[in-house]
Amino acid sequence: MTVPTNWQTDPQHPLAAAVIGIEVNPYHIRDARGQYDLDNSLVFPNHWPTTRQVKLTTVPLNTRGSVDKLSPKSRNFITVNEYKSGHYEIDSMTVFVPFDVIQKMLDMEGYKGYPQYDDVTGRPVGEAVDVPPQTTHILVRAAVDSATGQRYSAEALQEAVDGAIDRVRARVPLPIVGNRTWRQAFARLLGAVGNEKGMVTFLFVIISIVAVFMVSTTFWTLVQNKTRDIGVMRAIGASRAGILSLFLGYGLAIGVVGAAAGFALAWGIVTYLNEIQEFIAAYFGWRMWDPQIYAFDRIPSRIDMHETLPIVFGAVLSSVLGALIAALRAA
Repeated sequence: MTVPTNWQTDPQHPLAAAVIGIEVNPYHIRDARGQYDLDNSLVFPNHWPTTRQVKLTTVPLNTRGSVDKLSPKSRNFITVNEYKSGHYEIDSMTVFVPFDVIQKMLDMEGYKGYPQYDDVTGRPVGEAVDVPPQTTHILVRAAVDSATGQRYSAEALQEAVDGAIDRVRARVPLPIVGNRTWRQAFARLLGAVGNEKGMVTFLFVIISIVAVFMVSTTFWTLVQNKTRDIGVMRAIGASRAGILSLFLGYGLAIGVVGAAAGFALAWGIVTYLNEIQEFIAAYFGWRMWDPQIYAFDRIPSRIDMHETLPIVFGAVLSSVLGALIAALRAA
């Protein structure tokens, strides 16, 4: 059966459109690579009109955010597409439907009601007024600056939204309205990630200290083996500062070359991390990141130069500090 062109308005097909998260579809199962078989998609044309339909059930809340009585409302929707963000938790809990339809299902349409309730008795205060249609959340995305091509920061967007709320509140009495950036909304998750990054940074400091001792030991041995050559250089007029700068320059060169090689290797691994994993899985049968277990179907990988450059500078500094003691001995 083909899809009617007027299925949204035809009384015989009173279905609203829905875009469901790909994990909401019970027929979708991820394979070892984290991919989905599109034959199981509810958007597949041959699935019309039965299996392509989904039923959404909601439990309306009152204006105080509580359930007066369990009176769930259900409605059939037609799946017009599936949504895939790449994050399992989001894809398993997300369904997009028309805003006015979900407002009606949640009893959040405009109605005659009371703007305030007594905190003690819970009874309405004042006279009934016309309550406009409502919503619980509004997601706002920052625009792109036409001059710089960069997206406005979350803080700048939050400030603009606060200003808009204040302008509306000056004309219309509003309930308590919160305004949070995505960083504030996911503060707990980001805090855990920050702690892990702090631990990695601490490990890097320990490694840098070990590197200082290793470079120092190497250069100390070098100076001991080059004592005669250093003496000849001093005899023909080389200054102590010249000898010192020679070994420090040697340490700096080693640090620069090592840091550059390490950065190039790290950039290649991070940039092609998923491709490297697929190569290892194809030829050796071992997969480090199992997309059937983790929330993401791809390994998140991104190089942040604001965090990378201090690490590169620290590696060069470690090499110079390691060479300093031996250079002073040589001078």
